[in-house]
Amino acid sequence: MAASKAVKNDICRRYREAKYPDRQIQILAELNSMSKVEVIGILIGNGEKIQRRTVNQLHKKMETLKKKIAAAEEYKENAANAHYSKYNRLDRLNAEILRYERQYREIKEALSMDKKEGWEERLWQDLQ
Repeated sequence: MAASKAVKNDICRRYREAKYPDRQIQILAELNSMSKVEVIGILIGNGEKIQRRTVNQLHKKMETLKKKIAAAEEYKENAANAHYSKYNRLDRLNAEILRYERQYREIKEALSMDKKEGWEERLWQDLQ
């Protein structure tokens, strides 16, 4: 869903005014019928500072998704090599892999919204 400029500005304002910004992300996502990742992408894209813990959680989620994708791909390959006739299982694996890949891309896109200004690199340099 492409949010209008007014919605994006409202999200940023409410995030800035929140007593507990990390909790506010989930609230904003529910109020605007979007995912937490989409809200984070809007915040980053509009120059809002996101708490390190939130960014770290997204990076951990990306690593988990990478592992799940690799495991599902390996299982799928093994199943195909063993000439399993259970195409339903392979179809479910394909759907699962696609879902993980989509989530991974959404997180990566949200984290790179402000890439041109080096926001993410500066944050990781600060963490080290």
